[in-house]
Amino acid sequence: MLKTGDKLTGEKGVQYTVREMLGAGGQGEVYRIDSPNGPMALKWYYKQTSTEDQKKIIMDLVEDGSPSPQFLWPEDFIRSNSNNTFGYVMELRPQEYRNIPDLLNRRVQLTFGIVIKAVYNMVEQFEILHREGYSYKDISDQNVFFNPRTGDVLICDNDNVSKNNQDDSGVYGTMRYMAPEIVRGDKGVHPSTKTDLYSMAVLMFCMLFISHPLDGANEARIHALDDAANLALYGTHPIFIFDPVNTENRPVAGIHDNALLFWEIYPSFLKEKFIKAFTKGMNSPTDRIVEREWKDTLIKLMNSTIICPYCNAEVFYDETNEENGTRNYCWNCRSLINKPPILRIGKHMLPISSSLKIKAHHLNNNYDLTKVEASITRNPKNPSQMGLKNEGSSNWTYIRTDGTQGVVPPGKSAALIQGIKIVFGNETGEYKG
Repeated sequence: MLKTGDKLTGEKGVQYTVREMLGAGGQGEVYRIDSPNGPMALKWYYKQTSTEDQKKIIMDLVEDGSPSPQFLWPEDFIRSNSNNTFGYVMELRPQEYRNIPDLLNRRVQLTFGIVIKAVYNMVEQFEILHREGYSYKDISDQNVFFNPRTGDVLICDNDNVSKNNQDDSGVYGTMRYMAPEIVRGDKGVHPSTKTDLYSMAVLMFCMLFISHPLDGANEARIHALDDAANLALYGTHPIFIFDPVNTENRPVAGIHDNALLFWEIYPSFLKEKFIKAFTKGMNSPTDRIVEREWKDTLIKLMNSTIICPYCNAEVFYDETNEENGTRNYCWNCRSLINKPPILRIGKHMLPISSSLKIKAHHLNNNYDLTKVEASITRNPKNPSQMGLKNEGSSNWTYIRTDGTQGVVPPGKSAALIQGIKIVFGNETGEYKG
């Protein structure tokens, strides 16, 4: 629709130059453009999708501004004087970011740690969006991109975002990710933060388990996934593949092997959340898991990650197994994983390893996972003796097993000895070797 070299002027008076088309979709075409601030992207709508409702949504989003830099948000509106079509300008997605299908189809290999960080960052961004009173409406594997080195995320296709419970754009989502009530077309139901929570849980499951939470035996029996089949699978008869009561839709070996494999790898507390999300939360929007609960669960999952001493695989230490009298095994080499030394800080259970970093969140419960407050050290004269180095700016109080106390100033380390306690300020940690 646009040609290389075309000059366009936005509503803010900024002039842009079209360079090349990057791709096309159901609503329009995306171009790389030059702007006074460098390369950017332009989405230009087809004639049939250049509706007044869509125009209003975009102009409102431009006026409101982005809730976070992680959203590739409409920044300027451009209209055509010739055929009533229009488009909007947004940040250009960096080349190092990959799409979710790359993960699901194993075109990129990631550690568990990076996947969990990407899932956490995605949840946090949708929490920010919802807090601003918006619903995204079309959470799916096509709209979230991640950096495979850092787990950072970017969220695109924000031109369908609208105020909660409004559906002016006519976009209701992507079938496999839509809430059952939307798939069924229940009367009076519109996309909302509640339907977003369901879609987000589906995408989280897909990213962590490399499989869809509703694709099991029922899906395997279908030879043609037509509209009627999709309506049944995702709307009128949705059944979680690991529903603890209804077993009719279990994963089928040879077809759904990822689901079977990863369900055994992850700890029970994570699986319990997905069971709730896709049983009680399936058809009861008020029982859906909110972002903060998911964030707490994902932080606990990060905390539970240890390295198998025999094969160096990432393993999740499941404390529930110890409590139930069962043992933890490495999913990769099947070796027995002995209970690691543990540092408990408030509600946080932190297995000790040389790579452990204690973040501000562990001490303040503020969801700050960037600021490092403590790290593991080893005594140079006795490498088997581990310590905890104060990486923060405040003194700690070190409480020995006999009740005597000492001060651990910033830059110094405290020996990790069975039964000692460390007062970090708001929280107290206790070490059990």
